[in-house]
Formats: sequence, structure tokens, C-alpha cells
Amino acid sequence: MKLSDWILTLIIIIAFALPMSYQSLSVSLDAIKDDWPKYRCNPVFMPFASQFGEDTMTNFTNCTQNIVKDIAGYVLKPMEYSMSLLGTLGSRFENSLNSVRKMIDKIRNLAKSVFGQIYGVFLNILIEFQQMIIAIKDMVGKVMGVMMTFMYMLDGSVKTMKSVWNGPPGQLLRGLCFHPSTKIKLNNGNIIKIKDIEHGDILKNGEIVYATMKIKNDSILEDKYISQLYEFDNSDVLTENAKILVSGSHLVKYNNAFIQAYQHPHAKLVTKNSKTLICLITNVHTIPIGDYTFGDWEDNGILPWELEHKEK
Repeated sequence: MKLSDWILTLIIIIAFALPMSYQSLSVSLDAIKDDWPKYRCNPVFMPFASQFGEDTMTNFTNCTQNIVKDIAGYVLKPMEYSMSLLGTLGSRFENSLNSVRKMIDKIRNLAKSVFGQIYGVFLNILIEFQQMIIAIKDMVGKVMGVMMTFMYMLDGSVKTMKSVWNGPPGQLLRGLCFHPSTKIKLNNGNIIKIKDIEHGDILKNGEIVYATMKIKNDSILEDKYISQLYEFDNSDVLTENAKILVSGSHLVKYNNAFIQAYQHPHAKLVTKNSKTLICLITNVHTIPIGDYTFGDWEDNGILPWELEHKEK
């Protein structure tokens, strides 16, 4: 086939295609114009927006904004998700931090309560211990007071006993007088045991007996006698066994002076003794027996009762 044939064929095709394309384009343009919002952002039709009664720049700007808006949504979606995740994490961290703060606050309040209770217990123990110390101190003070009182009482008792011992009662104890079986002569010539003397009896030299006394001569605390006895010859009684038995501290007259019986040169210490001794009180405070003159219980009225007791 010749070139002319090809050219002719092409011309014929174009001649038929142009009317058909125009007709088709006219139909398409009318459809596009009627549905412009659908095709306005199509890149094929965007440069021809003026053909459809729209401003090309305005249409391009709007389409660009819409495209950017749609693309930005997808582009920013990861960032939005990340920000949302960060917000969620921040919220959870805040909640966790608040929970930790609440827990710390609870622990602090619990520790405060526990330590407060422990402090209260120790404080109560300290107060009780302090009160106990005060009570012990008070008790010790009272005990010391009682002991001091007892010591003063004991000291007073000792001094009282010394005073009593050095006074008439002590003189009484030191001069416990005669053995009950010692015989004594009366004014009427009768000789009787001194334990049988009664008040109102008259002794051989006219001494009137005012009182008779029985005196305990044995110790309550110790199994022994309080005073030892000394023996004198009794010339009023003719029998050989008749002796005057008198306590060593009793007073007897010697060379016109009274001394204690154990100091008399005629006194002899004997083992014989008695749990009870007899003493008399006479009107002249003397008791004559045999060749001797003894003092009576109240010899301090005329005799030196302060004589010190120094038995052998």
C-alpha cells in the first residue's frame, strides 16, 4: 500500500472520529458540569474549571486544601495516636502517682499512729516508773522516818532504862534483898523467916514494917539469876546452919557507913540462890539482922543509893 493510501485512510478516520469525539465530549462536559463537585478536584478537569463556570485558582486552592486536609488526617494520625497514648500514659502515671501519694499518706498516718501509740505506751511506762520511783522514795523516807523514830525510841528507852537503873527502881533491882529462908528476930523475941514477915510487924530494935516485897531474881531471857547471894553469920539464931543470905548489891552498915554487901569483909559468896527474894520497908529504912544493920528497899531516903554496883 502506498503512503497516500495511508494518509487518506488516516484523514477519513479523523474525519469520522472528530465529530464523534466532539459529540461525546459535549455529553461528558454537560455531565461533568452537572456533577461538578464530584469532578472539581480531578487533576484532568482542574485546569479547565473556568469551562464549567468556576474560577480555576479558587477551585485549585479549595481542592488543595481538601487534599491536604485529607492527607493531613492520615499523616497526623500516628502523631495523634502517639499524643493520645502519651495522654493516656500521663493520665495513668498521674493516677499511679496519686495512688503512691495516697499509699505514702496512709503509711505516714499509720506510722504516725503506731509511733504515737508506742510513744504513748513509753510515756505511760515512764509516768508509772516515775510514780513508782516517787512511791519508793516516799516509802524509803517513811521507812527512814520509822527507823529514826525507832532509833530515837530505842535511845530514849536506853536512857530511860539507864535513868531507871541509876534511880530508885534500879537501886531496887541492884539491891534485891534477902533469901526467903533468911531468919529475922522480932521485937517480941520470936524468930521467923523473912518471907513470913507481915506489914505491921515490929523488928527487934523497934523498926516497924510498913511493907513486904517479893522481887523476881531470875532472868526471863536467860537461864540465870539476876543477883548472886552472899552469906553472913546470923547471931540471932543459935543453930549452925542459920545464915543471912543477901544479894551482893544490897547495902549493909560497916564502920558507921553503908557499903554494898559484897564489899563487906564478912561476906562470903555462896552458890545457893532463889528465884524470889524478899525485901522490907521500915519506918527508919533499916533492917537489923544478927550483928548487922541492912538498908531497906527505900534506903535512898537516908542512904547513898548512887553507890555503883561492882560485884566480885
